[in-house]
Amino acid sequence: MPVLHGDLVNCEGGKNEMKAGKKQMVVLGVALSLVFPVVPPSFAASEVSLAEYSALVLQYYPALRKQLSRVSQAVARKGQARSGHMPRLSALASVGSTNDPVGVFSSKLKQESFTAADFEISRLNSPDARTNFQGALEAHIPLFNAFQTLTSVEAAEHILNSEEYGQQSLRMEALLSASRVYMESLLWQEIDQVSQAVLEAALKDLEQAEDLKDRGVVLGADYYAAQVVERSLKQFDLQAKARVQAILHQAEVLAGGRISGQKPEGELPLPGPEEGALPDWLDRAHAHRPDIKALHEVIAAQEQWLKKEKRAYLPRVNAFGRVESNTRDFEGSGENYTAGLLGRMDLWDPSRAGRVGEQEQVLEELGCDLQQLRDAVSVEVSDAWQHCQALRRQVPEAAQAVRDAEEAVRLVIPLYEEGRKSIADLLELRKIYLDTRVRLGQLKVEAELGYLQLMALAGELNETHIQQLSRRLGS
Repeated sequence: MPVLHGDLVNCEGGKNEMKAGKKQMVVLGVALSLVFPVVPPSFAASEVSLAEYSALVLQYYPALRKQLSRVSQAVARKGQARSGHMPRLSALASVGSTNDPVGVFSSKLKQESFTAADFEISRLNSPDARTNFQGALEAHIPLFNAFQTLTSVEAAEHILNSEEYGQQSLRMEALLSASRVYMESLLWQEIDQVSQAVLEAALKDLEQAEDLKDRGVVLGADYYAAQVVERSLKQFDLQAKARVQAILHQAEVLAGGRISGQKPEGELPLPGPEEGALPDWLDRAHAHRPDIKALHEVIAAQEQWLKKEKRAYLPRVNAFGRVESNTRDFEGSGENYTAGLLGRMDLWDPSRAGRVGEQEQVLEELGCDLQQLRDAVSVEVSDAWQHCQALRRQVPEAAQAVRDAEEAVRLVIPLYEEGRKSIADLLELRKIYLDTRVRLGQLKVEAELGYLQLMALAGELNETHIQQLSRRLGS
């Protein structure tokens, strides 16, 4: 355990006053406990584990929910593409009145109300107005559409896969953000505790040194130099407390406000297992990265769109049918139907060559994007791996520095009591001890987050790794 203070002077004077003060404090504490019952610390503020916190972040993360909506849109577009195979059925209804000779003649024929008298020249040339109510059903069945529907369905399938890989990327991003905030919260809570302990020890040292200064044992210059160190410790302690609150608020926001009053729990561990060789990480990243897989799917979709344009010259064949009913007064009606096949083929389409060329260039551009992404992934993974290696080597050195600083404080206390070291020397060593503790904690957090970042860059970070880290934290 670190040596935070030492009994430098045993002052006999004032012991009776201290004993009397302690008795008064005990009586006051008993009275207050009767009015305000003490809540056990374990129930005063609940705690949340890293695994639980990560689950809350995944549920709330707005970017992930937005991506889920994009996945649903891709599913809808896939269904829309598949509908090209299905027949279409339409219902039609109309009503019209006309005295146009052709229109009247047609309406009477459709209503099956034509008579011999209607062939009189006067009635043919100047017929009375005729009203016609018409109802019809139309069906269109695609038999062959130049593989347009097939390629559209396959392209939509690839786009759906791409959006799902985007969802995986955002899940890793959310897990990484949750882990970063959680670990930083643990770090600053630990720093705040150490800073408070060091500050209390420094204040006790200064109280004793002030008494010695008044008696001429401690030089005034040494005393005021120690006060400068003590004030810097106070400033750092205030900063640490503010940082704790800021990180807790950030954690609450990241979880959508669902951890109000809850704090992260656990202790910062030493780095985990070795990362492995860099070539292995590069191979895993190129094989498992969701963004690389997503871009592969986009390229596959673009290949389908290119095929679609190239096959546009093929014929299209549809079956069609129509059943209709015509009446004047709904007392009698005439029914008829029409059925057949319709084929169409573009013998000359001057825009087809341009459309094909455009799709080919888009495909070429996507290929360049893929190579650029693979190069960027290689650089990111290499940098992250080197960073993890450096952190792994720094943590033992930082831990040894903490032990050395702790031993230095322990050894300087008797030297200070003998007058061979000043109060300024003692407080400066306490500050060095605090600095080494802060640096060790930062390196531990950076090492853990660096490994998680490396896992994310390799496309392998998931809830299992977060649960493993949660167990290592003891949360």
